[in-house]
Amino acid sequence: MMMWYKISIVCFFIAILGYLAWNNEDGRNREVRIIQEYQTIQQPQGVEVIFYKVERKFVNRWIFSCYKYPMSVDEVQRYYEELLKNGGWTKKKRQIPKGKIAYVYEKENLEFGLQLNENGTWTVSMGYNDVTY
Repeated sequence: MMMWYKISIVCFFIAILGYLAWNNEDGRNREVRIIQEYQTIQQPQGVEVIFYKVERKFVNRWIFSCYKYPMSVDEVQRYYEELLKNGGWTKKKRQIPKGKIAYVYEKENLEFGLQLNENGTWTVSMGYNDVTY
């Protein structure tokens, strides 16, 4: 009986520590900021949202989404190039595998990625570049 009591107490403390690690104040503030910044990037008219999700790990937060655009690859690239440049983002040099179409931009400690998938949809992501594990 005493052994189950000890195991219960240990599990309780592990649960509390896990909750505090994933729901800390710094992480919540970073989540609010990344969502606000993501929402300032307006999607073009006629876009179809495939999925959108916010991911969490300790203090890090990132957003993954997938869209289908009613425009050509060049039009998507030009749209984001202008929109992000006007929003204070700068294009980042990144090694892209041959045959892939992808663009990366940065602003302060955020990174915005745009990548064309094989099925014609685009993966749009935003995350912090100042957190490493």
